Amino acid sequence: SMPNDPAFPGSAVTGPPPAAALASAAQFMSAWVSRGTGWASRLRPYTTAQLEAQLSHTDPAWNPATAVTGPATVTSEIPGTVSLAVPTDAGPALVTVRLAGGRWLATGVMLARTGD
Repeated sequence: SMPNDPAFPGSAVTGPPPAAALASAAQFMSAWVSRGTGWASRLRPYTTAQLEAQLSHTDPAWNPATAVTGPATVTSEIPGTVSLAVPTDAGPALVTVRLAGGRWLATGVMLARTGD
């Protein structure tokens, strides 16, 4: 049966398809590992205002991840919110994207191995 079959509650996501969520997470992650000058402004298009404020006070040098090393895998999904594990050269990063105003934006990110 089709992924959006009503027989599978929770599988139907309104708005852009999850492919858009994956693309947004990938764009966010490539900016997140980029470091260097303009780091916060590169992240801005892909983040919620709350996460942007949090990251704007962060020195990108603290982030040991400098490259995404493989495709993201979805760890959980509810309509409008997708959580993913993204492999990096510093271990998996956990990123959550949320549908906001028709766009998928990152609401949180952390390296799994650093805890929280």
